[in-house]
Amino acid sequence: SSVSISLPKNAKALKKAKAAQLSVLLVEDNDINRLYARSILKNWNCDTDTAENGLVAIEKIKNQEYDVILMDIQMPEMDGYAATQWLRSRHYRGPIVALTAHAMDGYREKCLTAGMDDYLTKPLKAADLAATVNRWQPVDA
Repeated sequence: SSVSISLPKNAKALKKAKAAQLSVLLVEDNDINRLYARSILKNWNCDTDTAENGLVAIEKIKNQEYDVILMDIQMPEMDGYAATQWLRSRHYRGPIVALTAHAMDGYREKCLTAGMDDYLTKPLKAADLAATVNRWQPVDA
């Protein structure tokens, strides 16, 4: 069975000229969250790949370049902190955006200290996702 997700009318779309070329890796262990975020990105014509944990994400990143990585924090096998630190230790410079249900004080700083570039709280809102992905689009895309 397929799930249909409608976007809010006021959701800010990605810059249309760039969105079609934008390659996104969505790293998220929750099936529903992954489906929701991927449907939003697909609606904006982003080329979206998914991984269910940090280990799978690392394997995908070894074989393909992404414009933006959306990285869940709490995942089995390898969490978002460990995956980000592994990538940064190997000089991966692309933008990594944390996805977390934790909105407490200090959590954003913890993500940035771990090597992530930005931070989005769950549940994801389409407008926030658009604004964040827009912020990290490559300049020449």
